[in-house]
Amino acid sequence: AYSELYPLLEEYAREAMEEFVWYEDTEGEKSVMPGSYAVFGLGLADERYFPLVETYMALVDEEHQLVQDKFTAVFAETHGITERSMPALIACLRCSHDSLKLRIQPELESEGKLSLLVQHVEALPDYEAERVLYPIFGKAEKLAALTRKAQEPRKELLLRLLKAAEQA
Repeated sequence: AYSELYPLLEEYAREAMEEFVWYEDTEGEKSVMPGSYAVFGLGLADERYFPLVETYMALVDEEHQLVQDKFTAVFAETHGITERSMPALIACLRCSHDSLKLRIQPELESEGKLSLLVQHVEALPDYEAERVLYPIFGKAEKLAALTRKAQEPRKELLLRLLKAAEQA
């Protein structure tokens, strides 16, 4: 609804977003960067705004803000794993917390979708791979157990994820 206002909301969000700045109506980890609600709404409404989500997540101070975890869970549920959604999902996961648990493992049964995840995780700096994989698979030991039980070609893809996570 009101899709004609989306470009104005994007303009507002881009202007309002600023690292280490928060709305002043909350404290501590409940803090929210200005523009958050516009970014979240647009990111859920239309894939044209996935780059806005990526820009926003690059500015998030995850030490002082938790709300992006709730958005990330809904984003993954709404858009799933696609070539278009993966960069934004990875951006979200890069600033997530250990408490976030994504329920996307069933979707990763698809070799194509698992391969897409592998490509994006292997492109990350070493220290971020484990952080991105944790909300999906849990601890590296769980990913290792899943890998041992898998059949080829899935096993090779999971091994690549495990290798990326163990470099962290």
